Amino acid sequence: MIFDPQNMPLGQIVTAIGGLGTAAFGLVDAAKSVVGRINRIGLKHIQDTVTDLTPDQTGKGLPAGPVNALPRKNILKTIEANWVNGTDLASQKAIAKSLIKLHLSKGNAAALAAKTNVDPAKLGSVATKTIAGTPLLQPESDVFRAST
Repeated sequence: MIFDPQNMPLGQIVTAIGGLGTAAFGLVDAAKSVVGRINRIGLKHIQDTVTDLTPDQTGKGLPAGPVNALPRKNILKTIEANWVNGTDLASQKAIAKSLIKLHLSKGNAAALAAKTNVDPAKLGSVATKTIAGTPLLQPESDVFRAST
């Protein structure tokens, strides 16, 4: 018998393609339990970038950790959990940006400003105002938005 795709019903073609996609998804999902590192591909680069954007405190007389911040290790754990569990990319980016901004403090503002090419004085002012709960001026808001 000769295979003739022109005589095959469209419904069967669509069903076959859907079945193939489902089988491929199942195969990859099953491989995650056997090959545990498959769902961590690319995570190291993201962790390195986030580590660069969550600098340690610097400056004399400042507390050992950020005053208004989530510790870097918690940020990295949260990003890893979202990555491994397949959170959609747009949400992962938004979460990472929020966590980086939560890490901002007066002590690490200059280092973050240097990494993101924004004005360190304005970003320091943003950190101070964030801790105090003071509203930001428009130029400060622009710098804060551009810092991640």
